[in-house]
Amino acid sequence: MLDLLQGRRRVGAVTTLTLIGAGNAVAIFTISTGPGMLGTKYLKIKRLKIRNNGVGNTWVHIGTGVAAGVDGIPPLYSIANTTDDYDEFDLPQVEFTGTIVAWPDVVNAGNFAVQVEVEEV
Repeated sequence: MLDLLQGRRRVGAVTTLTLIGAGNAVAIFTISTGPGMLGTKYLKIKRLKIRNNGVGNTWVHIGTGVAAGVDGIPPLYSIANTTDDYDEFDLPQVEFTGTIVAWPDVVNAGNFAVQVEVEEV
């Protein structure tokens, strides 16, 4: 069966992270499913934007698993009051097979805004 979505890039919604720790991981992209879909879908992160709204310098984790996040790529260091824009050349090419989640190590007096762009492979 021909997969017409293969190779298509999709942009996730801007998601706010307000709680710390892997146990509070927030879904930033969910794989689409449907009754006629067969097999496993894979996603590669092609672009990642992180807006650190005065939280302080901290590590931001990107991984899988909603109940307790597991790192999928090495943590990214975010500096207070900055916007980080990573493209596919800055990120390791890891294939995700489930919901992509994110969580910071520290949230002081603000929050994070995260947005991801993925490619279905």
